Amino acid sequence: MHRVTMAALATLLLVAGCGEPPIPKGTVRGTIEVDGKTYTGKNDVVLLSTSTGQGATAPIQPDGTFHVTEGIPTGTYVAFFAPRADPNATSAVPVTIDTTIPDKYWNEATSDLEVNVEAGENQVGLVIP
Repeated sequence: MHRVTMAALATLLLVAGCGEPPIPKGTVRGTIEVDGKTYTGKNDVVLLSTSTGQGATAPIQPDGTFHVTEGIPTGTYVAFFAPRADPNATSAVPVTIDTTIPDKYWNEATSDLEVNVEAGENQVGLVIP
C-alpha cells in the first residue's frame, strides 16, 4: 500500500511540474518623431500583433514619449495611432484625427511601423516622415 501511495504521489508531482514554460514578455518605452520633430499630440500608440491579436495601448506623453508598462508577449507588432478617449465623457464625443500624422498611421492594416518586442525592457523610436 505504501508503494502505491508513493507512486501516486510521484506521478502527481511529475504531472504538476510539467507544463508549458511561461511565454517571455517585454515592456516597451519609446519616442515619437513626426516630420523631424518630437510628436506631442494627445493620442495613443497601439501595438498589435497581427499573428496573435495580442495588443497594448499607451498614451503619448507631453514630451513625445510612451510606455507600455504591462509586459506583452515577445514578437513583432505593428504600431499605429488612435485618438485618446475621454474617460470622463458622459456621452458620445466626436473624434478628431490629428492631420499632422498621415492617414496610413491611423490604421493597423496600412501602418508600416513595426516594433520587435524582446524579453525585458525595449527602447524604440517611431519615426514618421
